[in-house]
Amino acid sequence: MYSSEKENFDKRCAEFNKEVNEYKPYDDRAWSFLDARQYEIMDAMVDNKSKADAFGGVLAAIYRIFPQDHKYYCQALERQLSYTDEKNPDDIKRIAQDAYMHKRNSTIEDYGKVIYEAYQKFHPKKDFPFKTVAMYYKEKHPVFEEREKIEEDLGRISVYIEEGNLEPEEKLSLIEDAVKLIKEPYFKKSEANEGKASLYYTAVCICREELFDTDLADEYMQKVQKYKENAKTARKHWQEDRGLSDEQVRQIIKNKKSKKR
Repeated sequence: MYSSEKENFDKRCAEFNKEVNEYKPYDDRAWSFLDARQYEIMDAMVDNKSKADAFGGVLAAIYRIFPQDHKYYCQALERQLSYTDEKNPDDIKRIAQDAYMHKRNSTIEDYGKVIYEAYQKFHPKKDFPFKTVAMYYKEKHPVFEEREKIEEDLGRISVYIEEGNLEPEEKLSLIEDAVKLIKEPYFKKSEANEGKASLYYTAVCICREELFDTDLADEYMQKVQKYKENAKTARKHWQEDRGLSDEQVRQIIKNKKSKKR
């Protein structure tokens, strides 16, 4: 049974390596193909080493087809790490090195998570080359947990505003509560400003459609414009810090939108 499963798995790996060549860089059709392949590997009845090796093919494909999607790459790298034996420190170190190479264009949540998990598996820990990054991730991890709680609160507020039987003034009060929740370090600067702009635009609509108060609507619209400008400035600084061209930024945004579909 096992021998048959292994043979079929190896055959499927060879087929994948041929099929993946049908996809050109930035081909949106490849998202479902690569996702399916990863689950196929994880569900296979083969040893962990075979799975880790197979993820090498997936990572090569992601790097070729979606070179700007560092988050997606790190997610696949994390999966490869999960199948890597603790008795192979060189493989663990290589994966950590690979994750670190995405530091410039990724976030600590992405590349740092892989490095931290690699550190957890690595022995002896004193020889781990990225211990500083691993410890930084560990220190910042509560921030990520707190963000999840904030997002849950924001979701509840959104439901109250959209579906609750509330007076317009109550909705505006909830919007102000939501704005206070969106802050650093739980959100990136551009993301926080975009979120606030979106909330205040909802306030504009409430003033116009429910309160019929154009003066108050204008006040909220000024806030919308202010936070949109802040978000634009933050994105520009992010782009300049990474030395990205406008076209590269457009491609990154396009890839993220494609993944959300």
